[in-house]
Amino acid sequence: MTGVCETRKGYWAVDASLQHIEAGIFASDLHLFTSRSSELPCLSRFPRVGAAHQCVVLGGDVFDFRWSRHKSMEATLDAALAWLERLLASVGDSHVVYLPGNHDSDPALLARLEELAAMHPRFCWRQHWLQLGDCLFLHGDILEAKGCERTLHSYRAQFHAERPRPAWMHRGYDLVVTARMHRWIPQVRHRPMATCKRLGQIVRQLPLPAPDAVRRIYFGHTHVPLEGLSVEGFRFFNPGAGFRHMQWQPCAFEV
Repeated sequence: MTGVCETRKGYWAVDASLQHIEAGIFASDLHLFTSRSSELPCLSRFPRVGAAHQCVVLGGDVFDFRWSRHKSMEATLDAALAWLERLLASVGDSHVVYLPGNHDSDPALLARLEELAAMHPRFCWRQHWLQLGDCLFLHGDILEAKGCERTLHSYRAQFHAERPRPAWMHRGYDLVVTARMHRWIPQVRHRPMATCKRLGQIVRQLPLPAPDAVRRIYFGHTHVPLEGLSVEGFRFFNPGAGFRHMQWQPCAFEV
């Protein structure tokens, strides 16, 4: 069951099972299974959670099907579900919420997420965003989709049915990472002030159950870390990206 629930903490646009959440962490853009990201360091850098009043919000592009080292889509899907199972086992009584991004919104993965949610009461997923009190969580690729939910579906469809790239393309991408060119491209393309201003304008137009309550926005996609940048009435947080030579740190939040 979803909807707006009024509690002592204000308005909650969440599942009934998440109404008790008081704190957690937001992590996105791990791009797991690529040669440029490592699973173990990412898991070890998650702040400790485990209590029932805490949750882990995974904000999209956690897995990367286009640049996966696995040889098939099915193998990457199996690895993704195994990773989520390990994460669930490692967070005690805490909940895990999955918000897909453009690289991990393939219908095949979403079907697996639905199956996982049916098996684990501490796991759920949402198509686009999640609101907990004054915190809004989303991947951020709506920036590429003209700020519209309808066009977001079309934008993400371009990434569906991804197959792992051939070895020569992996080698080329590895050279880009070794040269650290992947660090400055996001900084040029997604300048923090302009990006946050635009995202704030988009958020104000979204059909949220409690739009007036939103004060903090947690998003990924841009690979540019942010720690509470204030822009036009919102504070913006972004964990960065889990690539080599880039900054990545999950964002803690309290509701």
